[in-house]
Amino acid sequence: MLSSQTFHPSQQHVCLVHFHVVPKPDEKEGLILDIEKSWPQQSPDETELEATQAKMVGRLG
Repeated sequence: MLSSQTFHPSQQHVCLVHFHVVPKPDEKEGLILDIEKSWPQQSPDETELEATQAKMVGRLG
């Protein structure tokens, strides 16, 4: 995968190419781009979700 983030923030322009090389020796090791294999779906516990929501709302004021 190749990503290009080319834009001019704050009227500055810097010519730069930046790569990340991720080793992938075979199908089971290294970066996996299949969302089902790399981040399996889970069913959340509603009680835990509500408790987390209440905690977040309490901290936000």
